Order: sequence, then structure tokens, then C-alpha cells
Amino acid sequence: MLNYLKSSATDNFFLLAGPCVIEGEQMALEIAEFACEVTSKLNIPYVFKGSYRKANRSRIDSFTGIGDEKALKILKKVHDTFNIMVNIKKGQFLSPEAMKHAVQKVRDAGNPQVAITERGTTFGYQDLIVDYRGIPTMQQFGAPVILDVTHSLQQPNQMAGVTGGRPELIETVARAGIAVGADGLFIETHQNPAEAKSDGANMLKLSLLPSLLSHLTDIRMAINKFWTKLR
Repeated sequence: MLNYLKSSATDNFFLLAGPCVIEGEQMALEIAEFACEVTSKLNIPYVFKGSYRKANRSRIDSFTGIGDEKALKILKKVHDTFNIMVNIKKGQFLSPEAMKHAVQKVRDAGNPQVAITERGTTFGYQDLIVDYRGIPTMQQFGAPVILDVTHSLQQPNQMAGVTGGRPELIETVARAGIAVGADGLFIETHQNPAEAKSDGANMLKLSLLPSLLSHLTDIRMAINKFWTKLR
């Protein structure tokens, strides 16, 4: 599947998008259906994402999930209904150069289907920053490189014990990622981020997804034309 996404990204990027965590069946199916319609029109290969459980929460009253078995059944239904691959995210916190060893570890275990996700680096105690030099660096390892746009805009360690975010910068970060050649984008989205049970502070409102993806597709097509002329 990842080989397919990488080859398809020659003309356009691929997208991993969905809620931070599965809150219920209806919301998951609605997001998947909406994203499928938008990405189909723009010829963007799409992978649905949604965590079935959120571990290591700072506060004991933070939402961790609706139950592993129930959430996994919903993820299966999303897959069966829309015939799309499901991605269960895992954060990456290594330098771009160190990711070479992580990729090789997966390959040595017998699985060549590996991708690398850039999600920003800690900057002080309460912010993250994306070093876009890392994208071409990690692409040298022969794996698709995905920019996790929304998690790169998180602001952890807030006084309230709940992670903050800068959702107004989602398009800025995404544009920069496409401009430097990211193979894919990772975007968490929700019908109403203000009511999301996890990571609402940095998620994209679902209704804004079509215009964002349209702008990003225009950028990718323009860049492709530029490189074609140079060749």
C-alpha cells in the first residue's frame, strides 16, 4: 500500500487524515466519507487515521478512548465501508538522520512497507518547530516521508494540563511541506474541533478540508511543472 502511495505521489501528495481518536461510529464514518469525496475529486490517495486509544495522558481525567475492542471494530467498519487503509498513528521523536536506523529496523524484521513521519521537534518546553531540511534528508532512506501538519502545531505542557495548539497555521505549515517535496501529509480533522475529546486545539475543522487540499494540490502541480521544465 505504501509503495502505491509513493508512486501515486509523483503527481500529487497522499493524505492521512481523520480524528485524533475514535469517539464513536457515526463521527468516524462521516469524516471518512467526507474525506473520501474530497480526495477523490482532487486525485489525492487517501488513508483514514484515528487512534483507538490515547495513552500517557498528563491528566487522569483526560479522554483515553471508548474501549479498545469497540474502537477497533469501528476502524474495521470504516475500512470495510470505504475500502481504504487505516493508519494507527505513532509519534516520532528522533532526528532526521537517526530515522535511518528506525527504517532499517523495520526492513530487517521483514517488512519493506515503511514510511517516515515528521511531526516537529521540541522547542523549549511549550512549543514545537518543523525543520524542513529533514524531509529531503529522510527521503534519502528510500521511504515516503509524511509531514504531520497538525501535531507539528501542538503546544504541549500547558498550565491547564491539556495540550494547546495553533490551528490558524495549518495551511502555512502544509504549504511549506508540499513546497519542499513531502510525499504525504498527516492532518487530524474533526466536525467540531472545539468539542473534540482529544487534540481539539490543533485540529482542522472538517469543513475547511476541501479548500485546503485544493490549494495544496495547486502548489504541488505548479512545483511539478517547474521541475519538468528544468529537466
